[in-house]
Amino acid sequence: RGGFASANFNLNGSKGGAYIKEAGVGVDVNFMVCKNWAIGGFAGYDYSGATEGVKVNTVTAGPIATYFLSLGKGFYYSPRVAAGFAYGNTKIETTAGDGKVNSYGFLVNVSPVNFEFRPAKRWGINFSFANIYFNYMSSKGTEDDAVSVSTHGLSADLLRNAGLGLRYYF
Repeated sequence: RGGFASANFNLNGSKGGAYIKEAGVGVDVNFMVCKNWAIGGFAGYDYSGATEGVKVNTVTAGPIATYFLSLGKGFYYSPRVAAGFAYGNTKIETTAGDGKVNSYGFLVNVSPVNFEFRPAKRWGINFSFANIYFNYMSSKGTEDDAVSVSTHGLSADLLRNAGLGLRYYF
């Protein structure tokens, strides 16, 4: 039945600063298991330097499922669900000293507002927004006496993580 690969990019500029505050890149590879369903996997990398002196690197990977509903003439509604593992590394540089924190956890992402336009047989342009997330993270500093902290959360956003993707069908 074939499959497709897509790449999603986001880049947010700083508010008056001279450095990039947030950037990310992600790829996924999927296979059409029937006319309307695709399953596959994703991997992503995100960087955040939103707070001066704090740099966060995060890697995510996991399975993904997408449903395609034809809206006519190359337009599709394509909601998706993803679950995955996350690992993060935070480096803190202050005048009082430097520190590192390692984090790991899992996430579930439901993207109910995804659309795709296929201008050619093998190409698609995907636009997504309005994501719902659940995540659990456990973090601990690298020092011997560091305290471990666990967090979890449920969030929904309309445009914060809006995505634009390019897909190639093979």
